[in-house]
Amino acid sequence: MEESIFCLKHGESTKCSECVTEQLQADSKNLKEFARRVINAGCWESCELDGGDLQELAKKLGLIVPHIATEADIDDEPEYEVGDTIYRFSDVLNGGA
Repeated sequence: MEESIFCLKHGESTKCSECVTEQLQADSKNLKEFARRVINAGCWESCELDGGDLQELAKKLGLIVPHIATEADIDDEPEYEVGDTIYRFSDVLNGGA
């Protein structure tokens, strides 16, 4: 079954090849940017990776998305409370869209 994405141009879920191609190109660009920055910071700049900086970069590039913690999340990650904002991988990292 072919996946559809929400098309901002058409305002609906669609299988428009132009829109799918544009989304794939944007996803690829963001993943490449993230990889470049991680490699630069981790390999070429004395391993100065900071989790907070990586999270902010991943948010900016749309690689992770905010999620409000529920009871189910607390069972998996007890350091959070119900209602906390936590982050999950976006569709591009989960194999969607």
